[in-house]
Amino acid sequence: EIVIQQDEHMDEVNLPNEVVQAVQAFIQPLKASQSEGQSPGSVEVMRSKVRAHAFTTLGKLCLRNKPLTRKMVPVFIKELRSGTSAIVRNNVLVILCDMCRTFTDTVDGQVDAITSCLRDENEIVRRHSLMILIQ
Repeated sequence: EIVIQQDEHMDEVNLPNEVVQAVQAFIQPLKASQSEGQSPGSVEVMRSKVRAHAFTTLGKLCLRNKPLTRKMVPVFIKELRSGTSAIVRNNVLVILCDMCRTFTDTVDGQVDAITSCLRDENEIVRRHSLMILIQ
């Protein structure tokens, strides 16, 4: 939120690498060895929620730093196309839409990935993608 609250007339905000790396660590898929001793279902639900928030946070950071956006768009698109969590896909969809408004030239070529969400298996993701596309 601190990044968002900075002067909106600034084109780019210099983000410390440590902050970006810390957030990126949370978007990594969970390895099987990390969930030993806990029920797989509860770990997956918790991990999906954490990853969903991490993608949103990373997206907010990208909205204030175009080079970071260029670097992260492929990661967002990969998650949107192959992610298993509807919560994460939904948050990625929202962030990509915000990026389209802020950095049209960077994300414009990825509109097909956004429109493919109209065929998503999850009804909420389908509805959300339709609402985003008609705005």
